Amino acid sequence: MTPQWIKFFLIDAVPAVEKLEAFVNKDGNYSDEDIKEFTVTVHSMKSALANMGEHELSSDAAKLERAGKENKKEEFNGIPDFVKKLRTVITNLTPPEEDNEDSIVITESDCAELREKLDIIKQANDILDNRTAKATINELRAMKWPSKITQLIDKMSEHLLGGDLKEVSHIADLIDYICDDSL
Repeated sequence: MTPQWIKFFLIDAVPAVEKLEAFVNKDGNYSDEDIKEFTVTVHSMKSALANMGEHELSSDAAKLERAGKENKKEEFNGIPDFVKKLRTVITNLTPPEEDNEDSIVITESDCAELREKLDIIKQANDILDNRTAKATINELRAMKWPSKITQLIDKMSEHLLGGDLKEVSHIADLIDYICDDSL
């Protein structure tokens, strides 16, 4: 998953959340136009989420899209949960504020936590558990690291998306080495 893909996803996803929340706030008083806009919004999120590797959430979007197309308002009760999960994806993919990443100092406990998560990723790769590897990479992405490590974590994510698990593990080893070197 390239930084550009993430950027484009976020450009679509953030306003989609706002539209979906506005739809929910109508408390069932939906016009035909509201339902049409809702259906278009979840359709676009369905495709975007699939492209980002969020297949389970993409499937949820497909169910909501079908409910919109078939005007099954009783199935709209799943929207708040969908929005909550979508917000989590957005949060995980949003890059940290641009502090000066080069001034971030890694402590010994940071390295220990980083190594623990890198081990989880490598073990997940060994058993072809992409979901665990992806979730753990996203946890790492949510934390502040020096720019060199942040870039490598992003590369790891890209290689995971491309199915190159050997390269993911190689990058994990490289990050571990950099962590040792910075202490």
